[in-house]
Amino acid sequence: MAARRTDNPAVIATRGRMIGMWEAGMPLPAIAHELGVSRQTVWRWVQRWQEEGVLMTKPKSGRPKVTNRQEEQQIITTARKRPMLSSYQITHHHQLPHHPRTTRRRLHEGGIHCFVPAVKETLSPANKEARLEFALQYLPMEPEFWETTIFTDEKVFTSVESPARQCWRPKNTRYQPENICNIKRSGRKSTSFWGWMWGYGPGELVKIEGRFNGQQYIEVLEELLLPSVRAMAIPHPLPIKFVHDNSSIHRSKVVQQWLNEHPELEVFDWPTKGCDINPIENLWAIMCREWDVGDDRTEAGIERKAREVWESVRRRPNVCSNLVKSIPSRLEEVISAFGGWSSY
Repeated sequence: MAARRTDNPAVIATRGRMIGMWEAGMPLPAIAHELGVSRQTVWRWVQRWQEEGVLMTKPKSGRPKVTNRQEEQQIITTARKRPMLSSYQITHHHQLPHHPRTTRRRLHEGGIHCFVPAVKETLSPANKEARLEFALQYLPMEPEFWETTIFTDEKVFTSVESPARQCWRPKNTRYQPENICNIKRSGRKSTSFWGWMWGYGPGELVKIEGRFNGQQYIEVLEELLLPSVRAMAIPHPLPIKFVHDNSSIHRSKVVQQWLNEHPELEVFDWPTKGCDINPIENLWAIMCREWDVGDDRTEAGIERKAREVWESVRRRPNVCSNLVKSIPSRLEEVISAFGGWSSY
């Protein structure tokens, strides 16, 4: 059987990057981490380059590929244009005679791998414009400005878990628009909480009883937010820079009237769908990662676990500090994406 080669341009390019990094003095472990390959792979090709000066795979004997160049190009092109398709769907779409495993191998050889896609809500042109305007306005602010800002939000913990999805894409392209799985949020509510944080740690966490409305939100602000912020973060009479999102409850007339009567609260004009800019969203995500909702599906169990994880974060002040310090980077990414989603 005739000898054959298994190289493709993407593989050769990666090997070239290995050699370039090595010649620039980068350690082998760092090269392996940067390129997402094993140390043995880097060492093997550095040795090969030193000894033979080539980056091509040596001819191999064995069964020839069942796909030709045109079919391989069809597979790669389809995965790039429609990254949410499975390998089976790509194979069926082109009526290829081989097994979907072969399609997966061709995608891997082309530098495209299967990942779980980023899940984001769809942004309208108006959403993007508002996000871009906000980012441009607040990007010049010093880090101290954000460290003393109070970030608030509501969170619903639910027993419904989203099914895993897949996305064929090259590495480091998670937040490209075509690789984001847009959804409308839904799910069975179990227990709702309201909380606040600032650059020096979490503030207070309160369980929301019943259906949350404007009057109940005012009670939270008056009886929990103001006293706890004054005691833990911003002493009287200093103004409180205050962030909440644009939910219908926050924008209701009774809430707006209450805010007008409390000028010590300097409320940000936060953009609609600006959750990736608000660091408290990442605090909720940390809680979800550290707390398995399947442990106890009762409301009492969920509340107990939520408070336990909230207090564990309080004992790690660097968590909130790092989240708040990332806001300038978030704003820069929004500007670079012309109002689109950041990677946060």
